[in-house]
Amino acid sequence: MLSSSENLVICYNGEIYNHKKLKEKIKKEFNINFIGTSDTEVLLHSIELYGLDKTLKLIDGMYAFALWDNKNQSLYLVRDRFGEKPLYFNINSKKTEIKFLSELIIDKSNFELSNTSINKFFRFGYVPFNLCIYKNWNKVKPGEYIKIVNKKNNRLNIVKKTYWKPRIRGLERNMKSNPTLNQEINNFEKIFLDVISRYLISDVKTGTFLSSGIDSSLVTSFAKEIKPDIKSYTLCVKNDKGFDESEYSSKISDYLKVENEVFKIDQEEIIDNLKKCIKCFDEPFADSSQILSFILAKKVKKKAKVILTGDGADELFCGYNRHVIAFQLANIQNKSYLSTPFINNILKFGSNIVSKTLLSNIFSYPEIKLNKIKQMKSFSNLGNLLEMLILNNQNSINDQKNSMIIKNKIKNYAELFTKMMDHDLKNYLANDILVKVDRSTMYSGIEARAPFLSQDVYNFSNNLSYDKKIFKLNGKHILRKLLLKKIPKNLISQKKMGFSFSLEKQIFTKKNQKWLIKLFSNKYINNNFNISFQNAINCLEDHILKKKNNSNFLWSNVVMAIWLSKF
Repeated sequence: MLSSSENLVICYNGEIYNHKKLKEKIKKEFNINFIGTSDTEVLLHSIELYGLDKTLKLIDGMYAFALWDNKNQSLYLVRDRFGEKPLYFNINSKKTEIKFLSELIIDKSNFELSNTSINKFFRFGYVPFNLCIYKNWNKVKPGEYIKIVNKKNNRLNIVKKTYWKPRIRGLERNMKSNPTLNQEINNFEKIFLDVISRYLISDVKTGTFLSSGIDSSLVTSFAKEIKPDIKSYTLCVKNDKGFDESEYSSKISDYLKVENEVFKIDQEEIIDNLKKCIKCFDEPFADSSQILSFILAKKVKKKAKVILTGDGADELFCGYNRHVIAFQLANIQNKSYLSTPFINNILKFGSNIVSKTLLSNIFSYPEIKLNKIKQMKSFSNLGNLLEMLILNNQNSINDQKNSMIIKNKIKNYAELFTKMMDHDLKNYLANDILVKVDRSTMYSGIEARAPFLSQDVYNFSNNLSYDKKIFKLNGKHILRKLLLKKIPKNLISQKKMGFSFSLEKQIFTKKNQKWLIKLFSNKYINNNFNISFQNAINCLEDHILKKKNNSNFLWSNVVMAIWLSKF
């Protein structure tokens, strides 16, 4: 789109949720007449009148855009705060030419993979935002813009600027403060209702993804208040009880009087969609719930085009079990003055005696949690423990002991907690959760919106003390209490499930062994990309014989093998 002055040109992907409010502000201050109703026009006027930096402070949304300033002969590549929308770029070796894309469409006859990125993928299950799977390609980071100016010698001058980054509150600031929990619940209720109302604005059909969890249930209940005819959608895997949320999601939707459609899929449907799902990602991506998101979006695409999700709540309100563990250990250390080595030994002892029976009272998939806990008995220091807690690929034969996420020594459990929260908000959310949701839904032409990532919600969360986020052995304390104002306690699932399925039962079975070995033995992939899957074949055999659960390692190899087969 061209600005009214014809100086600015924008190529834009995303949604500005507060564009109506910004539009009124511009009208009032500058007496501007708008031609249409699009957020793109509002964005252009705002940049022209307030400048780019101020505009980025004013807008609330998900976006990736390229802006050309003709007067100053400058190009800006801009990505939203949390990294919901992707933006890739390539600058040639002479710095005379730049290419940028919102989708990585590469010349299949002329590309080279990055070995560093491949190694990172096998460690994390994704390629981090500071790298790209292709050599000489990069990503604009979340909360960053890049300014490219064409100099007189035709060489490009490139300046990167971080215009926003999340701040992590340290435990030393965690004083039990006013207002009270009930006051904070009421404050957040007003904020979230306003956020949901903005996120529901659309010219097309809207809906919600509903699980039995706190986050999506809250989103759906608030959406119902604003849009009485809202519909919700749930997906579950047949014969995989530990991950079947349909019973509770149906009870919740019935209570809220929301029409909820449940899609039940089986192993065959997962296998049938595997290749399409993996290949729709620009880079190899190995969060196994991607296949469920992909299938759910395919089923919903003719029913709704805008979907509200609960993504971001775990990262902002301490929703992961590791947050609770680290927080409580930090509290114990702070109150008792016990040394870090002493608590380390207690933790190792506890991880050694915990049982599947005990975990089955907390989780719907206790064997997976038990495997992770058992590995904690061997951690060497707090940095090593942090890696164990945040990485999903614990069984990886590809374990690179020298590739530590945390390079500085962690002194105590308060610091462990802070670094964990920092990692989950800045890395896990941007590189995993948001990538999964965006690519899976966009493939089916659905726009997924995450109200918890609104600036208003982030600001509220960042000023909320941790004692209102974590209470005893539960995270998201304030969200749980708010949900109880909307839904009776008995309708909420007491066991944490997560939107996932059992790789062991659905993929890595004796029935699938033959085609998996065929996939790993693909000579074209082995010869052309210098990647050997022999370890995967060996691990598959051990896995089938139940010598060791190698599901996560095997899944990363399945993803890489299928992703490479598209070339």
